Amino acid sequence: MLLRACSRDAADSTADNDLTVSEEPEPDSVPVVSPDLNRSWQRRDALLGLEVDWDRGDDGGIARIEEIDLRTLEQLVSENFIALEERQNVAPTVAEFLDFMRAHPRVKAHGYAVSPTREDYRVSLEGLFVAARDVTGELRDDFLAFCDGADELFIEDELYCWWD
Repeated sequence: MLLRACSRDAADSTADNDLTVSEEPEPDSVPVVSPDLNRSWQRRDALLGLEVDWDRGDDGGIARIEEIDLRTLEQLVSENFIALEERQNVAPTVAEFLDFMRAHPRVKAHGYAVSPTREDYRVSLEGLFVAARDVTGELRDDFLAFCDGADELFIEDELYCWWD
């Protein structure tokens, strides 16, 4: 576990330099995508507040989502845009994210949406974020326990965790 006590802004300033895009994922990291997902990508993108020209193709077929609140995540699940048992690599399952966010409604998830033109069309959750104004001692403790094992964990003023 990487535990760095710094702000998310500090992490963001170096994050772009650390990203590597691979044309073909490693065999054990290929996501298992439910064939039963709702393929109405216009509705999905509207729920997520995305405005993406998926036909352009210069984004690798991925759109980052900075904040997914509890209500939006529940809607994504109820409309079958994301399955409860799905997970991004070793991140918690969607069900686990949902349970944590129900216990702490001010917590936001983050992740990405995959283009409707790709075979692996989906929404994936990669981590959590809590604004500094919403952090309490109890939430910080619960956040640290939930995010144990995350690849990145920032706990200065705001809380942020991310699983690769």
